[in-house]
Amino acid sequence: MKLDNLTIRGFLRFTDPVSIDLSSLPAGLVAICGPNGAGKTTVLEGAIAAVYREFASRGDLTPYATGKDSSIEATFSVAERGRYRARVNVDGVRRTTDAVLEHTAPDGTTRLLNDGKATTFDAAVRQHFPSRDLLLASAFAAQNQAGNFIGLKPAQRRELFGELLGLGAMTAMGATAKALAGTLDLGRMRMATRLASLTAETTPEAYALLDAERLTLDRDLAQAKATRGETQTAVADIEARLALMGDAAAAFAAATQQRARLASELQARQAERAQVEQERATLERTTADTLARLETAQAADLADIDTKLAGNATIQGMAGAIRAAVAEVASLDQRIADLRDMLDAATRQHWATVEQLTAAERELAALGTVEQQQRRATSDAALLDTVPCHGEGAYADCAFLANARQAQASLSALVAQLEPKAALADRVATLVHARDNVATVMASYQADITTAAQARAVAAKTADYAPKLEASEARVQELHALRARLIADAGAQRDAATARLADGQRALAERQALLADRIETLTTDLAAADADIAGVSTRHQAHFALQAQLTAARTQWDAVTATIAATEARLDALARQRQALDAKRAQATDLLGRLAQVEQELLDWSLLAKALGKDGLPELEIDAAGPTISAYTNELLEVCHGPRFSLELVTQVAKADGKGSKSEFTIAVTDNQGGGSTRDIGDLSGGEQVVVSEAFRNAIAVYVNQRSPMPVRTCWRDETTGALDPENAQRYVAMLRKVQEMAGFSQTLFITHNPDVASQADAQIRLDAGRATVALPPYALEAA
Repeated sequence: MKLDNLTIRGFLRFTDPVSIDLSSLPAGLVAICGPNGAGKTTVLEGAIAAVYREFASRGDLTPYATGKDSSIEATFSVAERGRYRARVNVDGVRRTTDAVLEHTAPDGTTRLLNDGKATTFDAAVRQHFPSRDLLLASAFAAQNQAGNFIGLKPAQRRELFGELLGLGAMTAMGATAKALAGTLDLGRMRMATRLASLTAETTPEAYALLDAERLTLDRDLAQAKATRGETQTAVADIEARLALMGDAAAAFAAATQQRARLASELQARQAERAQVEQERATLERTTADTLARLETAQAADLADIDTKLAGNATIQGMAGAIRAAVAEVASLDQRIADLRDMLDAATRQHWATVEQLTAAERELAALGTVEQQQRRATSDAALLDTVPCHGEGAYADCAFLANARQAQASLSALVAQLEPKAALADRVATLVHARDNVATVMASYQADITTAAQARAVAAKTADYAPKLEASEARVQELHALRARLIADAGAQRDAATARLADGQRALAERQALLADRIETLTTDLAAADADIAGVSTRHQAHFALQAQLTAARTQWDAVTATIAATEARLDALARQRQALDAKRAQATDLLGRLAQVEQELLDWSLLAKALGKDGLPELEIDAAGPTISAYTNELLEVCHGPRFSLELVTQVAKADGKGSKSEFTIAVTDNQGGGSTRDIGDLSGGEQVVVSEAFRNAIAVYVNQRSPMPVRTCWRDETTGALDPENAQRYVAMLRKVQEMAGFSQTLFITHNPDVASQADAQIRLDAGRATVALPPYALEAA
């Protein structure tokens, strides 16, 4: 997994897009240089952010997006798999994110691995990339990333070591197994409680109570059925007697029905007449309310239109000032653009002059060394004038005289080399003057830009009214037309409401006349119906008595029938209770078997949780990794310091009582030049701590990367050289090159402010003012 290309836009320092093609850089060390705040950490962590949607040291991307279209895109090549392109888009205003993962196979076929949503992107990353923890442990070291063992207690060092080995997944599985065991134990207790309840409910006594109640109900049901037969005979006798009196009952019923119908209709017509009076009052009241609302609405609408007309008159009075402000804004925009072009040109001239001045100062410093050699040669040659033989004769072979003759012979060449010194000194002074002049011009341009921008902001406040001014006249005509239309519409609505009132009043008067005639007719018919009822009343009394006897007999029959139904329902309920007891007995039998199965699963998950716990497989993994990582660390230290330092990672020590061993985590460093004494890593000097600690961390990275299912071919290091002197800087670079060899990294990207370290890199990425440039050896300027 090798990083080929990185593009960042709209994050922190990088407002404009910045793209870095790492595939065009040579294999080896790539230094990321630039002043504080230039975006070095953002570039270093950009590839991690493009895949895992968060910076290694800052976390979530969203708070650091500065635009609506912020994005980070990274392209990786993976051996035998092709290329992957990961892109994360962040709307810095709405705080929303989407992302896409694309795969190009070795045959050139390209396909999207998700639908653009962040959730499906994360799922695709989990399927095709190593976990974030594994990647950080195998190839990444950030400014605030866990990994500094100096100053930690042994237990803390051991815990941190496990994190860097990527044992978090194993610990998580152990926690999951423990949680499942807890869930199973809770289920086991619930099942045991349910089993006890079922056993208590299905005792032989419960079955005996059901059988006794059923015998009693069977006896009561037989008695109720006999009673219902007797009642059925009495009902038949009464119905036969009533049949003989059917004519009298029919006549009385017909007369009664006729009177009820007439009384009902009379009441309905009287109510209808009252309703007509209510409708008349409602119509008149509604019409009055409608006319009042029309007057109120018309007054409000006309007042609103008059207010809008007054507002448009106000803005039209500002027309001259608004148009002048628009012209002034356009003029100031052009002025600011021209000043920025001149500032950019002056900036380029400034940096060109700085490069020339740096080169001239180096040449002048080199001539200073020649001048020292010339003074030394002149002093040595003066010996020939102080001795009597002048360097000849029997003493010519004297070493001092030979050295004096050699110095005398070199004087002319040294003098010739010093001839350009005066001209070169003048050139340095000229370049210093030119640099200062350009800086003054740049400051002047920047001040002019600030002044013009302030004037533009003032003019823009008035110019913002231009769109409203353009629409004002058309709006005034529209409002006058609307006012006339409202007045006309209101008059038409008042006329329509008055017409509807007159029509309604005529219709209601006609209905009232018809109802008066019908009420008079019904009153006469109702008196005739009362006379008919009086004529058949005596025979109806006898019929009524028999009807009362029939009702009583039928009521008794209904009561007995209800008793029979209730008894049969209770018998059915008893049968269901018996079936429920049988079902619960079967549930108890089944639950007993499932409880045994759950207890076995609980035992299995408990054993797994213990195996993956603190004293289980993670402990064994740390103990197994100790010797290998110690060997890797010593191999890296051999490259930096030769045989001076050696490191041993102690993970187990004997107990004080001599019975067994206990966990330990000591990083013992032996200084073979200091009498072979063993010290803790925290007792080393600052520079030695950096190199030894980095050797140990890099050994862990080599160990993890060699065991990774997708080995990483790009290594990231963030400002790990701060405490290094020039000598230790050389050693640190040598160690980084050895790490590349051992871990199989193609490129190592590292941030540094150390010029000695940066000058030894195979390439440099220089960041400044939101831009990135690439430099290759030999470097014209020292990295800062």
